[in-house]
Amino acid sequence: MKRIAFVLIGLCLIFESLQAQESLEMLLIREQSRTQDRNTKLIALNNLRRTIMRGNTKDSVYDVLEFLGFEGLLTRSYSFGKIINDFPDVRAQVAIILRALGTERAQEMLIKLVSTEHDTTVLIEAIAGLGDTLTMNGNIAVPTMARAVRDIHLKNPNNGLALTVVQAFEKIAGRNEGALHQDGIDMVNTIASGPYFTQVRKEAEQFSQDLWRRQVQSRKW
Repeated sequence: MKRIAFVLIGLCLIFESLQAQESLEMLLIREQSRTQDRNTKLIALNNLRRTIMRGNTKDSVYDVLEFLGFEGLLTRSYSFGKIINDFPDVRAQVAIILRALGTERAQEMLIKLVSTEHDTTVLIEAIAGLGDTLTMNGNIAVPTMARAVRDIHLKNPNNGLALTVVQAFEKIAGRNEGALHQDGIDMVNTIASGPYFTQVRKEAEQFSQDLWRRQVQSRKW
């Protein structure tokens, strides 16, 4: 019995040591994420990836992702009237990590990122992430995605973004028995007739036709 007790005490001490190590690691990552230096923020994200791979998906992980994901958008720092904390490449990496996590909280953050983001590269990563992971109600996510792409479409059409949203909508519809919010359908049709590469337009046209056939079949039933 004494031997078992010693083993249990040893295990508890190891567990407490690991918890303390994890807390110190997250404290370091948090401090790295809040510096004004872009490279240090990227280092923080690399460190965060490693802690996630070891199974840490606590609130502290999401807190760092939320801070870096919306820095320069919702929280801004200025110097002589110029924003000095707008790092799209950092936010793009956040979107990639959220995509890998795929949890409901990660999905909510991706939707929020799409609704506030102005950089095309970040939007591509965030929309692709929702295409792969969205299991929540698409009545919020799909219109948000469509609105973001429409804004870019009207200002400066981007082939990569257009193709990404078409493919994302295809995946979302595939998980929803072929159904897609009307805003998504309208955006697909806009891309199919828009100023995009032939490959992009053709994929949008094909998807639009597939949606139409599914709608016709569902009405027959």
